[in-house]
Amino acid sequence: MKSLLLFLTLLLLSGASFAQKVTFDDYKKRGDACFVKQDYQCAKDNYERALRIRDNDAYCKSQLKKVNDALKKASTQTPPKKTPPKVEKESENVRIAELNRKEGDDLFKRGDYEAAQKKYEACLNVPSFGSDAYVKEQIKFSRLAAAFLTDAKNALARGNDLEGLAYLKKILEINSGDPITRRLITEHLQQRGNQQFAKNQFIEAKKSYEEALPYADIQTKAVLANLINTTEKELKADTEKKAEAAKVAKQEPKTASKEPVAETKKTAENKPIEPTAKQEVVKKEDAKLPKSPSKPSVVPKIITAGVGVGALAYAFVLNNQYQAKLDNFTALSRSAEYRQWRVAYDDVKAARSKNGLMNVCLGVAVGAVIVESVLLFKKPKEKRAALKLNSASQQWGLALQYQF
Repeated sequence: MKSLLLFLTLLLLSGASFAQKVTFDDYKKRGDACFVKQDYQCAKDNYERALRIRDNDAYCKSQLKKVNDALKKASTQTPPKKTPPKVEKESENVRIAELNRKEGDDLFKRGDYEAAQKKYEACLNVPSFGSDAYVKEQIKFSRLAAAFLTDAKNALARGNDLEGLAYLKKILEINSGDPITRRLITEHLQQRGNQQFAKNQFIEAKKSYEEALPYADIQTKAVLANLINTTEKELKADTEKKAEAAKVAKQEPKTASKEPVAETKKTAENKPIEPTAKQEVVKKEDAKLPKSPSKPSVVPKIITAGVGVGALAYAFVLNNQYQAKLDNFTALSRSAEYRQWRVAYDDVKAARSKNGLMNVCLGVAVGAVIVESVLLFKKPKEKRAALKLNSASQQWGLALQYQF
């Protein structure tokens, strides 16, 4: 009995010694560790135990207040609800449909109607979006604009400018901000104006440039403004030149046309009448004498042929130079570089100034062909003998006559 009591006493003493080993700092450290892990209940228990040992500790009181606020906030929050699988699938479909519709709108604004149509059709294939009115309307507009663009390109390829431009303007009625269509209209009108400018059709060229202005971007508008300014200068110079030519033509004196003077009867009566008998004798004597035919000369034919061939060859060279410069000018007319366009135009203008010389060469060549034909096909005239024997008119016998 005594031994049992002794064992219990030792056990109580050892427990008391163990309890005394957990100090204030131990509880404080445990509370801090739990607070960092966001285990607020554990932190609360340890901070309260530390305050039992040292109830005036400001740090533990502050931490305990934070822990109680965190526990209170956690108790008021409701746990997140799980979204059913069906709702998640519908949300994903909406996201895909809206993405396709947005991409279709971007392509439509850029003028890529075929690609936009595919995106809109993909949007309709998404469940619950098959009857979207906006998407269906955009598909209709995309098909119509693509058809107009194809018709416009075919018409322009055939050289039908009016029809091609009409189709392009119909596209802008559907999509007014289409940059591709606006650029096509601008380039076509600018090229047409350049061709008219090269032909000195300055009024028509100015109209083409002005018609292109509303469809051009900022950079091309500056180029068109320079072209219009240049056209106006050329038009003014051409008008002044024509006015000066008309003024000079009015100042030239008019020369009276000379009318042939009719031969009077008196003049005809004063002519001596030769005896017919003598004429008949002369004709008979001429017929008896041998006639020497004149041989055609080869030198005039060679000279005429050489002049014609040379004139034709030079005219051909001038025409080739003009066509080459005109083709270069037409190719550069699509570029927005005004300086290159101006140099090409000056070359065409210089080559065109030689068109008059080319026409003269062609005229010389045609004249040479006509002369050559006359020389080839015309029969040579027979020349009479230089010495002739005629009967004497005043006495008996023969008279020797020399003809120059």
